[in-house]
Amino acid sequence: MYALTNSRMIDVTPHKAEAFLHLNTFAGQRPLDGQVVTRYANYMKECKFRVAEIALAMAPDGVQYLFNGQHVCNAGILSGCTFKASYQEYVAPTNTDLWRLFGTFDTHRGRSETNIIKAARGLFVHQELSVIPLAVLKLTGAALLYLGEGTSPRFGINPLSKSDKPELVDAHTEETLLVHSYVMQSAFPLRVAVVVALLATFRANAAKAQEFWDRVTIGDNLKRGTPQYNLHKYLIQPTDHNRGGLKTHTRYYKTCVAWWNSFVDGTNRRVVNVQGMKSLPEVKG
Repeated sequence: MYALTNSRMIDVTPHKAEAFLHLNTFAGQRPLDGQVVTRYANYMKECKFRVAEIALAMAPDGVQYLFNGQHVCNAGILSGCTFKASYQEYVAPTNTDLWRLFGTFDTHRGRSETNIIKAARGLFVHQELSVIPLAVLKLTGAALLYLGEGTSPRFGINPLSKSDKPELVDAHTEETLLVHSYVMQSAFPLRVAVVVALLATFRANAAKAQEFWDRVTIGDNLKRGTPQYNLHKYLIQPTDHNRGGLKTHTRYYKTCVAWWNSFVDGTNRRVVNVQGMKSLPEVKG
């Protein structure tokens, strides 16, 4: 676990602010907002600026990073003013501790989920995850959050913290890599509910799931009327794939699982009546 090793009030001169910014090299750091810098600089010139917050973190390899304070440091340089800051130094014994610590900053403009996943991507325990696009990591993290450890998802639940999804991705490396492989080969964008269904079916029967989803996502050599054909036809139709919501998630999930169950049972059903399903269908193996 990361630890606070130093905490005190300091006066930050423009020269000191510049020195701090030389440490602003952490991968997940968000882009600098020029408007915020200008606003802070004006407050400094008018002697109306509050006490700032600056934090450094020592990584396991001994490299020190600026984790909080890039905007106030840039404002100090722009204004030419010296300002007071609450200064902390932290030590992170592992890379996981490092990106978790990063996710806690800052109190005034909190890190986004993308900021945290971007920071975590290069520090995951499993290095294979470092090359996976951020969008895929976010997609998989959301699917794993909904699915939990079994095959019955709970759509609509919220993470307890913004680090929950990165932690799930790191803990389920093989499934994350699996999702990435299907995202890369799919003929249509994969929605989160579809990924939930994909993971649930692989947990139920990995061999059958590979046979099923290879056909569904690629869409080659599909026999008309088969479950794979019908699901591919449903998923490839033009739609707003950014649209979420509980009803949309459940509709896509029910459709995927219904055609999967038809595939497992060997029954070539003609249609899927989502409206007639009072609850989420059980994933057959």
